[in-house]
Amino acid sequence: MTRSIDVTYGNISADEAERLALAVGHYSDSPAGNTEPWITNLVVALLKASGARTVLETGAFQGATSEELLFALGELEGGVLTICEIDPARAEAVDARLRDAECENSDVHWVVRCMDARDVIRSLAPQSLGFVFLDDDHQKSHVAEEIELLLPKMLPGGLLVFHDVYGVCDLQEVVAAYGGYSLDLPRAGPAGGLGIIQVR
Repeated sequence: MTRSIDVTYGNISADEAERLALAVGHYSDSPAGNTEPWITNLVVALLKASGARTVLETGAFQGATSEELLFALGELEGGVLTICEIDPARAEAVDARLRDAECENSDVHWVVRCMDARDVIRSLAPQSLGFVFLDDDHQKSHVAEEIELLLPKMLPGGLLVFHDVYGVCDLQEVVAAYGGYSLDLPRAGPAGGLGIIQVR
């Protein structure tokens, strides 16, 4: 089966993207701007391995990763997914996608909040999050501010996971400043990779 994965600005060929997508069982198109399917699989695996039941995603774009996080919570037998998407049209589309997703576990709940992720984070209770996937504003100062806001909101052992840590965004420096580690993985676009901070 042939997929369309936009690699125009990436560091891999279309054939390599196809091979990686096949390896992770991804069978749909992945337009420019979507998290690479192999990165989404890693994010979902980290969520499942952590067992977290309270998840925050910042920057949903078209909701492909949001949908996978929703299904992962279903496999974990329930939880809450809060999604921040500042663009109103995207937020509405992501909410519609999740309503159509047919997550069979009635103990999984989600909310799409169309607002700045920092404001959403400020509204959360201390030690209320087990897992966060950050993929919104990629300015280093913004990401550092999000980390500072998130640290008191995280449960002990919780994971902060970052997309676009290598390439044009170069967020691996920010991740490292907070004791995290970043992986430079094949990129379909001008930025990619995965950063991880575990909260102690």
